[in-house]
Amino acid sequence: IHGCDVMPSAIHITGSTLAGLQPTVGFTHSNLHTMEYGRQDDGNVRIGSLEMLDAQSQLNAAMPDGHFDLVIMNPPFTSNTAKERMHVGTFAPAFAAFGNTNKDQRDMSKRLTRIKKGTCYHGHAGMASAFAALAHRKLKPGGVIALVLPLTASAASSWQAFRRMMVQDYADLMFLSIAANGREMSFSSDTDISECLIIGRKIGKPAATQEICPPRRARLISLRHRRPQGMAHSSVLAEDIAAIDEVRQIEDGPFGGTPILIGDVLGAEMLSAQCGNDGEIWNGLRLYDASLAQTAYALSHSNLWLPASPLHFDLKTVRLDNLASMGLYDLDIIGAPPQGPFTKLPYSPTATYPALWNHNSRRETRIICEPDSQLQARRGMETKASRVWATAGRTHLNRWRCPSPRRKPSEEVHGLMSISTISDLTAPLQYGATAHWACCCIGGTPAVSSPAKPASQFVPPMRCRY
Repeated sequence: IHGCDVMPSAIHITGSTLAGLQPTVGFTHSNLHTMEYGRQDDGNVRIGSLEMLDAQSQLNAAMPDGHFDLVIMNPPFTSNTAKERMHVGTFAPAFAAFGNTNKDQRDMSKRLTRIKKGTCYHGHAGMASAFAALAHRKLKPGGVIALVLPLTASAASSWQAFRRMMVQDYADLMFLSIAANGREMSFSSDTDISECLIIGRKIGKPAATQEICPPRRARLISLRHRRPQGMAHSSVLAEDIAAIDEVRQIEDGPFGGTPILIGDVLGAEMLSAQCGNDGEIWNGLRLYDASLAQTAYALSHSNLWLPASPLHFDLKTVRLDNLASMGLYDLDIIGAPPQGPFTKLPYSPTATYPALWNHNSRRETRIICEPDSQLQARRGMETKASRVWATAGRTHLNRWRCPSPRRKPSEEVHGLMSISTISDLTAPLQYGATAHWACCCIGGTPAVSSPAKPASQFVPPMRCRY
């Protein structure tokens, strides 16, 4: 057993826990390592366990690549590009711990940039994607990986390389999430970020002469209401999941998933779904009712099949990206310089750059919404501001939402063209009937706007009826 952390207290707690499990067994040394982090006495910087991404690192002698049977991680989720909440004004949030100066943070960021080549790390995905790359590198073929990651790993474009790695290099894939809100949507006890557990068995690289393997399937498990309550609860749930052989598939129609009972209580549902080989979105996680995923899947294949309905029929569909393009990430608009060229200000009726930005449930009951903010170009960034504004659109799609019969998934911004963000999507459709038509179609699509349990947060492939 090997363990690594930058915090000595974490290493101490781990050692005490392991010793307490076998109190009669003596030992003279352990493989628990406190990793160097920050500026060192020789003037260089170290980035903790991630130093092992460097093939020249001496740490790889003790923990060689392709050596471990099991790698378990709950890595930090911090990103240098997400400077929100407590990280506002921080130069590089991912490396700001232990009093590191801005220069230290800059040098540590450069260090990671140099050694991350050829991995699934992405700056927007954050440190968790770098640790996932490290876990993959250390695991031997046939070994098992188990990661606690933000739920965005299942859908965000910045995580596409990770999803591609998992699908191409792993089998027996299993993705667990929690259909709940607030702190109950995470497996960790000290966060309110929605999380998922990702488990897989590493396979050997296929020979170059072999045919490309068909897309793999994964088991999608949504726990109901809350995370497991203690070790006993977790053990029973894990045993029940492992004992299931036949799993209902997402292609089977809207009949729900395979139930997982804890006593006589429905604790979770499991679905089997195909994963695209190129890192496509893993739809179907964090669902209170698996039939929603099955309905959405049928709709994405031009088939209208609703739960409890004896009939289903063909329905022509077209992908939304055939009609529009995706808008910019919000920090690329108002992030700290040099990333964002705009500053967000309160709305003015004479605004040059009006924007729909602040979510408001009462406003979002209508298809047409008025701008609620204005943007101001930062001094010295006027050229970039013009380029950003050229991407503005009138049709707004929420990226993060909980489906509700009282909320619209699509809205149109009334009046001038506006940038429509808050971690959202913009679809700059043409003026006139096209935009109105798209809003009505998206808002009326059964798989998107049908009433769902508040815990459900499934966003099916973006398609419109025509």
